[in-house]
Amino acid sequence: MEKINLAAFRKELEEAATRWSKEKMPVKDVTDKQIHQDLSIRIYRQQTTPEKLPVLLFLHGGGWVRGNLQTHDDLCRQLAAGGHFMVISVNYRLAPEHPFPYAINDAFTALQWIIAHADDIRANAGSIAVGGDSSGGNLAIALLQQAMENDITLKGLVVAYPPLNYQFDTPSYIQYAEGYGLTKDLMKQLWDMYLGDVTHAKNRLASVIQNDFSGYPPTLIIGSDKDPLHEDGRQLFNKMVLAAVAVTYSFYPGTRHAFLLRTAIEKAATTAQQEIIGFLKNKIFIS
Repeated sequence: MEKINLAAFRKELEEAATRWSKEKMPVKDVTDKQIHQDLSIRIYRQQTTPEKLPVLLFLHGGGWVRGNLQTHDDLCRQLAAGGHFMVISVNYRLAPEHPFPYAINDAFTALQWIIAHADDIRANAGSIAVGGDSSGGNLAIALLQQAMENDITLKGLVVAYPPLNYQFDTPSYIQYAEGYGLTKDLMKQLWDMYLGDVTHAKNRLASVIQNDFSGYPPTLIIGSDKDPLHEDGRQLFNKMVLAAVAVTYSFYPGTRHAFLLRTAIEKAATTAQQEIIGFLKNKIFIS
């Protein structure tokens, strides 16, 4: 298994995200905020009125080791432009320079900052949902778990093809081990870089599938098809059903991992983005 060249790997996603995006969606107010020296956020707000809007706190994918505000700028713009809510994207610190639990700690710090500064940014602190794609979906579940344990109520959860467990023997890991973009070997390397110490795999905020999902808010799971992580999403859906969560699993046939970002080249990306907007507007952020 060839070791990842981090610099090239990160640049690859940045360049791909540019190719995958349509012409930049206009959003009336896009503002970057520095929470502390190592943590920033980007706020997308289509409405310029003083109204306090619901919030989708978004955590980008990239295997915990790449991705940033810019790689997911198009996705966040599409979501903010289409719904009567604001999107706040978190530029959390990346592994392996900052392994577990830096990313989830940054996400929780961002959540606390949003609540504390809700008046300043015209946010409804009582109406916050959390979402993420790929590894960002893993972090979104971890953040929701941490919020619940700290008596913070979040309204909803949206995750797309998330990695949920440090195990690589599911049917989809075997069937789509290679040849479909994301590979089994690459996923193992990403997990190892993120965890730093493999014993962290047992932590409830890392291998999040082990959590008790009782009491979780309404959830939307976007599932991709030819993807080693296909089965992870199915497992999450099944566990949430058993925990009586109001969960929807939406499967997109023919897609691969990270299709949600490919607005310019995959029709399914736009369809899935519209599904997320509809879910938030009609099931989560209900007046």
